[in-house]
Amino acid sequence: MVRFKIKPLFPVNVPHLTVNSCGKCGPGWLLLNTTCYFHSKSASLPLRNWWESRADCTTRGGNLAVIDNIEEQYLPKLDPSIRPWWKSGGTWIGLSDAHAEGNWVWINNVTQEHGKGYWIQGEPNNYGPSTGEDCAAFVNIKNPRQTWYDASCSEEKHWLCETEPNT
Repeated sequence: MVRFKIKPLFPVNVPHLTVNSCGKCGPGWLLLNTTCYFHSKSASLPLRNWWESRADCTTRGGNLAVIDNIEEQYLPKLDPSIRPWWKSGGTWIGLSDAHAEGNWVWINNVTQEHGKGYWIQGEPNNYGPSTGEDCAAFVNIKNPRQTWYDASCSEEKHWLCETEPNT
């Protein structure tokens, strides 16, 4: 079993994270505690829009990631081998306000509380093309508590899937 400890840039209480697949996740997936993650860059896949990214996750037996705890915010800090995944103009996550502007809802139908989460300062701002910015992406920047931004769902980016591990 391989274990990594996170050394945050900012003081924060982050529980010890365990990275280990032990056959619980499919090929190309990473196990973090009790969830398997797949990042499209790890498989050298071409960039896709938000809907195509979600469809790819579904094909793989998962869905776009729901970032609902600080551990998931620290995914890019886990291991030097996965840091490059996050340095390519953002990564789609499973959060959108496409159904009602300003009402951000995760793909599991949980509403993101206004003013909560890990938005970059000034985001979400819906600044962009006439169609607006209705899908959320994650970018690895210095402050791990400010990594989300809104983007046009038609932009092509990498994506992060998650699924339950095999039992």
